[in-house]
Amino acid sequence: MWFALASILLSVSLGDLPLQTGGTLPDCRITYRAYGQLNAEKSNVILIPTWYNGRSEDLARFMGPGRLVDDNDYYVIVVDALGNGSSSSPSNAMHLCVVMASNTIRDMVESQHQLLTRHLGIQRVHAIIGISMGGMQVYEWMAAYPNFMNKAVPIVATPEMSEKDIKLWTSHFKIFNRAGGGVDVGSDEMGEEVPKEPEAKQTIVEQVMGMARQGMGMYRRFRDPFNPLKQFEAIRSHSIGRPFNNSLAEASKRVRVPFLTIIASSDTAVSPDTPRSFSDGLGMPVIELDSKCGHAAFKCEHYEIGAAIAKFLAE
Repeated sequence: MWFALASILLSVSLGDLPLQTGGTLPDCRITYRAYGQLNAEKSNVILIPTWYNGRSEDLARFMGPGRLVDDNDYYVIVVDALGNGSSSSPSNAMHLCVVMASNTIRDMVESQHQLLTRHLGIQRVHAIIGISMGGMQVYEWMAAYPNFMNKAVPIVATPEMSEKDIKLWTSHFKIFNRAGGGVDVGSDEMGEEVPKEPEAKQTIVEQVMGMARQGMGMYRRFRDPFNPLKQFEAIRSHSIGRPFNNSLAEASKRVRVPFLTIIASSDTAVSPDTPRSFSDGLGMPVIELDSKCGHAAFKCEHYEIGAAIAKFLAE
């Protein structure tokens, strides 16, 4: 059996990072891990942003033949998103600004763009791939820097949070605050970054209470309630149409890169309707997973997804 080993965690200081809300994140630090070999032309780079509360080491098991990305063919850079406890976050900064600053998914993308262009000398990547909140960053990349990548693959993600999505996540965090708990990021070896899927026969109240009871796992890992809350703020306000008169249709006109959308029909954490409609409007391919795992379908159907991505990247 093939196993991936997490590479060394690398850190870069970006200096002060201007935020979309008008503030500044002082002394912004970004951490990342790299897998595979960079070719002479720097044309085999794949960027993978982390999911909600995920860290770059969580993606190690997704590297290799038959998996999400084969690092025998590509140079894979996995970047820790702001607020994940590794890159600049409330838990690792000595200043209150990190706690008070309102960051967005777009700010995560800006930090990654600076890392690649200013510090790694990479002006274009072959692809950007992301799962859940990582996929939201993929959509932001396509709208913000449409010529930066050759291809993109958002997985169980959305270009804009639906009202249903926002209500679910907001309800979860309200109860989580009362209970003193948090979101379970998963205790299995593959990792999971979202509230666990509710059973079909549960009521809404039972579903939300169940998410609250799962919570202490996240706190044991990150040891700071502000880390998940900062990323939750970014998710709740996520829409790539925000800089374009809050219009998703206008944002779609910016997208020039071919992208493969992977959704799950049973996903209750991120509605598959919005990404499906977005892709259909641009004539882009969609793979809809018929999985009982809901939002975690990327894990249950991992090899199917890996084969589809390999084919898409090679076309």
